[in-house]
Amino acid sequence: TVAVLFLIVLNISLCVSTSVKQINIGLKDLNKISESKSQYNVLFGSNSCIYCKYMDEIYKKAFVDSGIKEYYYINLTYEGQNEDILLEKNIEEIPVIVQYVDGQEKKRLSGTSNVEEVIHFLCD
Repeated sequence: TVAVLFLIVLNISLCVSTSVKQINIGLKDLNKISESKSQYNVLFGSNSCIYCKYMDEIYKKAFVDSGIKEYYYINLTYEGQNEDILLEKNIEEIPVIVQYVDGQEKKRLSGTSNVEEVIHFLCD
């Protein structure tokens, strides 16, 4: 029974360590993140975008493999009224992941990529 309990605990810990938390935010909340985080990743996408759907599992695997525990997601399906913010942030295509440091864009990766390319982007 001790061995079974050990395996259950091990399995639970493996499940926890292989997950990433997606935090859904709106465009208007984007600038508020830097008040509590110094470095963070924001994924811009849309529920109606076939490329965004394709990249969803790739992004999640890349986040887990690179040790990132959470990222922010902005679903642009519902953000059409905030076009001025999209222009200000230079969001011209989706999917795009943007890495911010101290509230300033450090780099971005647009379009479709494989897991290795996303990991390289996140860890470089």
